[in-house]
Amino acid sequence: MTDIEHVVDVREVPGVPAVLVSESGTTLTVTLNRPERRNAINDQMLTALTEIGDQLKDRVGEIRAVVLRGARETFCAGGDLKGFHDNLTTADRVDPGVRAELATSNRRYGAVLDTWDRLPQVVIAAVEGAAMGGGVGLACIADVTIATADAMFSTTETSLGLIPAQIAAFVVSRVGGPNARRLMLTGVPINGYEAHGLGLVDIVADDDLPMSTAIESVLAAVRRCAPEANAVTKAIIHKALTEPREDVLDDAALRFADCVLGAEAQAGLAAFVGHRKPWWRELTNDASKVGEP
Repeated sequence: MTDIEHVVDVREVPGVPAVLVSESGTTLTVTLNRPERRNAINDQMLTALTEIGDQLKDRVGEIRAVVLRGARETFCAGGDLKGFHDNLTTADRVDPGVRAELATSNRRYGAVLDTWDRLPQVVIAAVEGAAMGGGVGLACIADVTIATADAMFSTTETSLGLIPAQIAAFVVSRVGGPNARRLMLTGVPINGYEAHGLGLVDIVADDDLPMSTAIESVLAAVRRCAPEANAVTKAIIHKALTEPREDVLDDAALRFADCVLGAEAQAGLAAFVGHRKPWWRELTNDASKVGEP
């Protein structure tokens, strides 16, 4: 896996990128790359994820799916608690400026999660090893979350005297209030199968379904869908979660009209009538067609 200059090159130490990015056909793979810290999130990683997210918004036709994973078969251990502790020991706890700075820093992660949650591309989280704290938040914002059977999910913040401040809204949205309460108020670890039962995980990779095969199966399905149509559908889904139903339906009707009059629907309907594939199913290399009919 190599860095691509037009996306990001944010470095924590010389020669070691905080995030690795590789592009193959219409798929971008983003790998959290702090394996010595179990891919814990720090400022450099947040900067990288922010830049990648901002650039992906303008690449709907070029990039249709984003695979998010962690280096060395560990997804993400959450925030960098050691770095956080080291900084906190020198802080003046009665200084109001310190409080404001901590709040701003914490809110920054929420902004990253919100950006990635709203990306026009299909986001696939490939969870191996540990997904803890903020790592659970990343798993929750994916459109499709795949986890190995032995992956471990845990929201450990309250066991450390902290709170899952920025991930809470995304966890609740993903698994519902009752399940979110149990996860966040007990910190109980759950494996891939248990996470699947709660709706946190969509697909469990095991001996019968390797992670690579599971990812490729989802990518093959995504390639059958028109990129702009997927982007608009994601926007409607988000509106449906937060806005009155009548407003959502009115907005969706206008978006439908725009889609029908647009190039994708014209191509898709013509391809259907002509018993052939639309153009977006041809925009891929031979290797990425594995699993497509």
